[in-house]
Amino acid sequence: MKNPTRIIIYEDPQAMTAAAELVERLKESFPRHKVQSLTTTPFMRALETDAAAIAVIPGIFGDDCRYTDLMGGEAGHRKINDYVARGGILLTVCAGSYFVTQKTEWQPHWGPAKERMNMRGLFNGVARGPVGEGRHAAGSHHSYADCTMLPIRYKDANGEWRETDIAYGNGPALYPDESQPGLEILARYRDVPDAPAAAAWLKHGKGAVLWLGVLAYMGYKESSYDSSNPVTAKYRNFMEELRGAEAGRDDFWRTIVARIKEKLAENRREPPAPDLHRFAP
Repeated sequence: MKNPTRIIIYEDPQAMTAAAELVERLKESFPRHKVQSLTTTPFMRALETDAAAIAVIPGIFGDDCRYTDLMGGEAGHRKINDYVARGGILLTVCAGSYFVTQKTEWQPHWGPAKERMNMRGLFNGVARGPVGEGRHAAGSHHSYADCTMLPIRYKDANGEWRETDIAYGNGPALYPDESQPGLEILARYRDVPDAPAAAAWLKHGKGAVLWLGVLAYMGYKESSYDSSNPVTAKYRNFMEELRGAEAGRDDFWRTIVARIKEKLAENRREPPAPDLHRFAP
């Protein structure tokens, strides 16, 4: 990677990306990295030129994800795949995680079902959502009407399975081909039939993908909002739910951040490829 201390986040108004809290958490978790939000064209150019060590495709506001069209369809998927294969680390969250599987199935309570095939999806499998009791209509940008809490089982730093509730916002469950080389399930939805993946790690070429169907970065913040106001009361109540699960959520987030940092360190230790042109006659 040409810039090993740069994290780029896809944040385009046309895509209705929801990245503000994720940006804040990444800055906190990767203090030695420059975190930069980019619209579609510069984001895709940065992938092509290996101009960042980590690329992030976040969730969205609403229920109509336009990532595939905006990012160039199959050609966009190819650029993303090639970026990871060359050593990049990709973090996908919520709508971003629908985007990188071979098939997307969207089956909401409040509108028509949708399906999409991604011919170059990184994950062999289906991203299906919304999940279980998390199915609910999307709300306004600031009401948190599109967020709830769901229970998951996750792997901690020692590889032991633990449980926590975690923020969720209409993201997918991953039904993968678990024989896919390089795939590791990091978390599963606890109360969903067949316990599909809520988080997964996939090694691809020299790089890796961290796939998140849940909002693991979204933690408790002390709130002074008036609970008598219906809009701000929902935010305040949601923060109280987050506070009750903050220890587990924080442990899970720290575990997956450590996984990314280990991969970054591994990539830096890799010896440079020989310059074959140097020995050409």
